[in-house]
Formats: sequence, C-alpha cells, structure tokens
Amino acid sequence: MGDKLSDLNHTSVKLNRGGEIIVLDTGAVINAEAEAMLQALHSRSTGGLRHHLEVLAKKGADNFMNKFYVGYGDKSIGDCGTTTIFIEGVSMLAAKAIQDNPLYSGQETSTR
Repeated sequence: MGDKLSDLNHTSVKLNRGGEIIVLDTGAVINAEAEAMLQALHSRSTGGLRHHLEVLAKKGADNFMNKFYVGYGDKSIGDCGTTTIFIEGVSMLAAKAIQDNPLYSGQETSTR
C-alpha cells in the first residue's frame, strides 16, 4: 500500500463547532480488510483517521486482521468491512434468499 495511500483524495468538511466529516476515498488501494481495520482503529482510539491511515500505510491490514479478527476473535471488526458482489444467473428463489441475509444491502435487477 505504502505510497499509493498518499495519492488518495479524501473529501472532508470542517464542522462549525469543531469536528470534521471525512468521506474515505478507497480508490483501488484500500480493500475491505483495510477499511475494516481503519474503522476498528477509529472506534478504539482517538488518533483520528489521518493517523490511522499512517498506521495502515506502515503496517498493512493483513497482520492486523490476523491478530484481532482471527487471533482475538473480535467479530465486530468483521462487520466493518464491505464489498460489492455481483451475482448473476441465479433463480429468483436464490436471489430472495441472498436478500434475506442481514448483511445484504443491494439492488436486484429490474424485471421490467
């Protein structure tokens, strides 16, 4: 990841009473595991996103996920990562079963 993280263009807006809203630009650099790592770090420390991006650039997400998600069994970290999956050529019954999953957040193909 290293230098490519510094090429990302995160969108941020300063709030009037302090604070900041940051929309993370993942590009093709921050994958689901790395995004879960950033969210886990953000929920457990006050370093801020920019600091956590530095940690990600230095350490990568692989060791973090192995240690905290697999090693410690902290399953809440796994809830942080997201990914986009296209599922094609399945029956409507299969599509409904996929949509019934609590993790599903998506759109089925229009039948119109």
